[in-house]
Amino acid sequence: MHHHLPNDIPAALDDLSAPRLLSYRAFFNNPSDPELYGVYCWNDAISMRLMRLIGNIEIILRNRLHRELSRFAYMPGVSTGDKDANDWYRFVITPGTKAAQLIGKQTTGGLLVSTTPCHHVVAQMTYGFWPRLLQIKQNRANVVIPWDTMIPSIFPDHTKKASTYWTSQHEQDKLFVRLDLIGDLRNRVAHFEPVWKFGELKDEWIKRTNHPVTVVAPPPASPAQAIARLRLVYARTTQLLSWLSKSRAGDYMVSENHLNLDWLLSQEGFDHFRNIGNVETVRLSSLTKSWGTKLALQGRKSVLVEHKQQLIGRYFSLQSKP
Repeated sequence: MHHHLPNDIPAALDDLSAPRLLSYRAFFNNPSDPELYGVYCWNDAISMRLMRLIGNIEIILRNRLHRELSRFAYMPGVSTGDKDANDWYRFVITPGTKAAQLIGKQTTGGLLVSTTPCHHVVAQMTYGFWPRLLQIKQNRANVVIPWDTMIPSIFPDHTKKASTYWTSQHEQDKLFVRLDLIGDLRNRVAHFEPVWKFGELKDEWIKRTNHPVTVVAPPPASPAQAIARLRLVYARTTQLLSWLSKSRAGDYMVSENHLNLDWLLSQEGFDHFRNIGNVETVRLSSLTKSWGTKLALQGRKSVLVEHKQQLIGRYFSLQSKP
């Protein structure tokens, strides 16, 4: 997480593109150039660590959907592969759809006569492909896909495990909206867009005739509100991981990545980056002194450590936010 001010700040900001930084200047109350660069680095640091979390979710979600759809579509002597891993997409996805086009790009012979190993095809599909599968109601032979019994196997640690719960379109919609939230976040990170920039906060469901979508909160209008929204989105993302795998979520919540994000998504973390040119410096000899790094780290601050006037390290607090 080492960031420092560039030697030529105007040139660095010009390289990042003035139009791209306009939203930063407007939202963060016309910061100075050093502050603007610092806030940009803050966004970059958050994005990098969010992608690690999203990567965990994407891999597990992909593997679970591949397994469950393989079991659903498996036909001995017809499917290529075994019961748990086969070319289910040949029998589930309708030719001509966007999903079929994505599959077709990764197969030899096209969707219907593919000779490409299924594990290769599945590995090439990006996150956005997988949640859309939940909206397919039946296969090409018009056999209904039993999502009500498949979802508990895809999300085995969800609090709702009964298939009767998942027969509700409303409950399936809420799950899809949560998956879509992570997809939107992934796209913003991948395109180097501001992850702190949000619109209205709405209820987690899809607009239907009997279920209108309600606005819960307006767009964030201050850095503090943006941080609060980021923490909400982060909590929902880690909750989704826990639905997929309580074990992986448990490991993640004690990981360095989580501790880093917990600090980054705090006022202290934001203030550190906004004031990136004024980070406190301490001498190496003071590390063992109570007045050295101890007080700074207890205050959730980042410090630079010097030895003989040479920068040798940067430390930041892993103390959880109260």
